[in-house]
Amino acid sequence: MNTQKRPSLQSIRKNRQKREFVGRDEQISQFRQNLTFDIENEQRKFIFNITGQGGIGKTTLLRCFSKIAEDAHAITAWTDEADENVPIVMKHLVEQLEQQDHTFKKFNESYHLYRQRRQELEADPEAPKTSLDFVSHLVTKIGVSFGKQIPVGGALFDFIDEDAFASQVSEWSAYVKRKLTNKDDIRLVQEPLEVLTPLFIEGLQKIAEKHLIALFFDTYEYTGRYLDEWIRKLWEGHYGDIPPNIVISIAGRDELDTNLWIAYEGELTHFPLEPFTEQEARELLRRKGIVDEKVTKIILQQSHRFPLLVASLALSNPINLEQIEEVNDTAVERILKWENEKQRQVALNAALPLVLNQDVLASLVGNDNAEPFFQWLKQKPFIKQRTDGWVYHDGIRKPMLHHKLRQSPQSWSAIHGQLAEYYEGLRDNLGLRIKQGPYNSEWNNYTLQIIYHRACQNPHNFLWIALKIHGPVMQFAVSEDTLYRRWEETINQVVLDAEITEQEYKKAVLELHKELKEAVKEWNVLREQQELYLVEVLEEVNKNEKEMEQYKEQVRELEDKVKQHKSISKEIDERILHKYKNTLKEIEQEKEELAQKLEKFKGESVQKLEKIQEKLQQPPKFLVERLGFINEDEI
Repeated sequence: MNTQKRPSLQSIRKNRQKREFVGRDEQISQFRQNLTFDIENEQRKFIFNITGQGGIGKTTLLRCFSKIAEDAHAITAWTDEADENVPIVMKHLVEQLEQQDHTFKKFNESYHLYRQRRQELEADPEAPKTSLDFVSHLVTKIGVSFGKQIPVGGALFDFIDEDAFASQVSEWSAYVKRKLTNKDDIRLVQEPLEVLTPLFIEGLQKIAEKHLIALFFDTYEYTGRYLDEWIRKLWEGHYGDIPPNIVISIAGRDELDTNLWIAYEGELTHFPLEPFTEQEARELLRRKGIVDEKVTKIILQQSHRFPLLVASLALSNPINLEQIEEVNDTAVERILKWENEKQRQVALNAALPLVLNQDVLASLVGNDNAEPFFQWLKQKPFIKQRTDGWVYHDGIRKPMLHHKLRQSPQSWSAIHGQLAEYYEGLRDNLGLRIKQGPYNSEWNNYTLQIIYHRACQNPHNFLWIALKIHGPVMQFAVSEDTLYRRWEETINQVVLDAEITEQEYKKAVLELHKELKEAVKEWNVLREQQELYLVEVLEEVNKNEKEMEQYKEQVRELEDKVKQHKSISKEIDERILHKYKNTLKEIEQEKEELAQKLEKFKGESVQKLEKIQEKLQQPPKFLVERLGFINEDEI
């Protein structure tokens, strides 16, 4: 009986992908040889940086490196842009490492406590709220600083008023210290990286006692914003000693910043990727069954030997020259030329969502057609799987989006509307009110999807739409940069995908800046009115209090006289005593009337103050109509 363990499906797939892999021989050879060097060998490298433009094969090479490391019995883990901050990155890496029979007990306990404390604080109705001033500061900065950069990769967030943001952070910090009594909990919430990273390293050290560790960081052009400093601190030993038998591979469009990484130059290898050589491209076509020389030459010419385009065209399997000789010189037409019309439209429409799965596709093609179309799409080389679903490769998605927009703007708008309704339904199904939503990650994800699709549906009003949907969220959002960073990235994506020009963007920003400036002006007038009225009320209260003190003094004097006369003689004339008592009674009555008058005045003053405060709590009519702001008492 054969007791040999059968390979898993994943193992079979990886082995097939490895056999089908073409090119990059030099990079593969260096990576494989590096794993054989002793850790003290000066030739040993610890960091590999793969760079190149979209479609050049960075992710494919990174996965090849991962398979080579597994073959060398290394323990591997992978992260990409689906992991939106450093704690989540560590948690995702830990989950993969634990699947390979390793434990991170202390890390998991602290991470669970971190998430629990964060959720408790964020759900507290007393938690700090982001104000309208913060929004206006943000947009004012945009208007002033537009010339610095077009909204690509972080531009909008660069415009945030540092002082306003620092104030929000300070307010949140004070709130945490007030609510949490345990010093360790306070530090965990306020400095999660300082607490969690040493525990993460502790787990790596245990693995490294027996195994090589290989960590892979993909799409670094996105994740580098929050990972770069953390990785450099890891390498510096800021969080503790890193085990020496570890290697990390970082793939992104741009090379690591030389000014920041120069200290690690001796332990770092840079692999800038170029298009396939003609020989490599021909070999890939041969493996895909493309042997006709004329067909091969045209594919080589039209793909410019970009690996992704070569693979996409090869997968379409043209068998003769007639099938491709009329192909237009666009990536979309090259890739979809040999699909039938329905498949072409599904492929184009499915490029519009930011993340794809069978349910998302069903909102476009119906439940009955979703599964076969989704299975068909997953086989395409321009579709890649992430932890949160499937996405089109940037090098393919961008030309598909622009092709769709030019082909039929009405269809573009309608499909984005369908997708927005789909995500609105998912968000509504959570059953969360707007004040609760920002503390729920699913609710936030759906809101950002809604913003993206509603803004793409009507790109001429994209900023208004984004702020109208997100305005109420920003009223109740915690003082944390992640939500704002993701909102900013969503706006950037809209600008790129909907082909919003620099002139259109500048016009939208200036118009928004102008009207928000008027709204803030109106807000400040109301504040000044409140302050003036408060001064008047205080002066009136002080005046009445002084009069009351005078009456009290008169009463005390009369009471003293009565006591004095009583002590002199018990036989004092009853009439005189009666006169004193009547006088005292009259003064007491005047005192009571004055007290009632003062109480009535205070009540009227409080009512007037409440009316002004109520007016101040309601955003100006302009913001209610355009941004969707709401009152807390309506929630």
